Amino acid sequence: MNTRDPTAPEHPATEQFDAALERLAQARLAEPLAAKDEVLESARAVMTLPGGLDALYARVSAIESAGVFANSDWEQPVILQPALAMRSLRQGEASLTVIEVLNEIRLLAVARGDVFHPGISPNRPNAS
Repeated sequence: MNTRDPTAPEHPATEQFDAALERLAQARLAEPLAAKDEVLESARAVMTLPGGLDALYARVSAIESAGVFANSDWEQPVILQPALAMRSLRQGEASLTVIEVLNEIRLLAVARGDVFHPGISPNRPNAS
């Protein structure tokens, strides 16, 4: 990862994703079960960009903090099963595929030591 030129301006889709993350974080202050649809749709748009996965990787902590994984199985990575991840990626609804990709990026960031997560070991992620 990290193939993006750090001096290059952000793509509008990335800026929209950042704004959606902020709105989710704010909404969750009042409503812990706030809808994540806007964030997931924005993430999907970022994923399609050149360097989009790098942009999401750079935002793993913000994604986690905003609550993208909250109130779902992805909140507790230790319970996730690799076989189900493959199904989500190949046959799942768009929102499931997007959150699974975000989870995989999170696992990579933890495995590389770029992000700490109390429920994931950097040496051997428990989830997929």
